[in-house]
Amino acid sequence: MTVARGVSAVTHAVKLNYEIHGNTIPHLHVHVFPRFRGDPFEGRPIAPDELGFHRSGDDLEVLEAAISAAGRDR
Repeated sequence: MTVARGVSAVTHAVKLNYEIHGNTIPHLHVHVFPRFRGDPFEGRPIAPDELGFHRSGDDLEVLEAAISAAGRDR
């Protein structure tokens, strides 16, 4: 939830989608996808392989700071 709060604070998404996996390797991992009106996957599940997506180093630093702040604010 800390990651979700940080991602939401930075992206101002209208909602977040979560994918939780643990069937191929012996640990759980979570994907958090911010969703927006008019995004390429509106009305359907995210298909990460359909189009390339990259965050810049600056984008990642902003997300990291927001997630850290969300963890401190709890």
